[in-house]
Amino acid sequence: MNLKALIVLIISLVFFWGANKWYNTEHEGLCCQEETVVAPVEKEKDPLMFKWNDPTTITYKKFPGLKSSILAGNKDGAILQITGKYFEGEVAPAGSGHADMGIARANAIWSERFSEIPKERIEFLSEKVAMRDGVKTEEFTNAGFKWIAATPATVEELPDGVIVRFPYNATQKTVDPAIDERLKKIAQRLKQNPNEKVTISGHTDSDGDADANMKLGERRAKTVRDILMANGIARSRITTVSKGETQHVQPNTTDRGKAANRRAEVRITQ
Repeated sequence: MNLKALIVLIISLVFFWGANKWYNTEHEGLCCQEETVVAPVEKEKDPLMFKWNDPTTITYKKFPGLKSSILAGNKDGAILQITGKYFEGEVAPAGSGHADMGIARANAIWSERFSEIPKERIEFLSEKVAMRDGVKTEEFTNAGFKWIAATPATVEELPDGVIVRFPYNATQKTVDPAIDERLKKIAQRLKQNPNEKVTISGHTDSDGDADANMKLGERRAKTVRDILMANGIARSRITTVSKGETQHVQPNTTDRGKAANRRAEVRITQ
């Protein structure tokens, strides 16, 4: 080997040795590092939850904030509606006396978490909701809260009419100019639309005898009919029926619920 070739070989060896040393220095330890395992982030639980077919409440760290926000509406004797929701297949515990799991959950929410509110200012409601995956094996949220006025409105708008409410055991409507004004507007509409008619259904709470309540509902419907007739609507365009105590809009477990059920519903038809 001549001198020139030897020099080239030496330079090449030095170059490759330097390159290899640089690479190992820059990447030292990478080949042997253990893979970093990132723990999964657990989803934060909702404040108030339940288990399948069990009314018992389960709370998590955000519940105090939820409770504070709900109690902020506790003013002027308002009523707190607690709606317990339930799925097909869930049943109220045997011997509880509750109509369904929704009512059982609503009662548990009050007694376990909101007992500082007197029971007479609570309305227990229930709602059946559609099944969804995981409810039989995982905790779920199934409740609703709403504050309502201590006394239901004497007149309530409907998309196709109006609700008129009555005092306890009375056939004369509650004295309220708003009722007369609303019925006057319905009479005006009927005059402008001669093809329209009106059906008035009378309703009661559950106090008293069912037959007596059916008759009371009939008299309430006729009371409203007479007001429309006094405003120029022919009797032939008005149909009155009584539902008695068979179609409640709220539970009869509170005075407010009963007051809401004592009503006549006026609905415009073709």
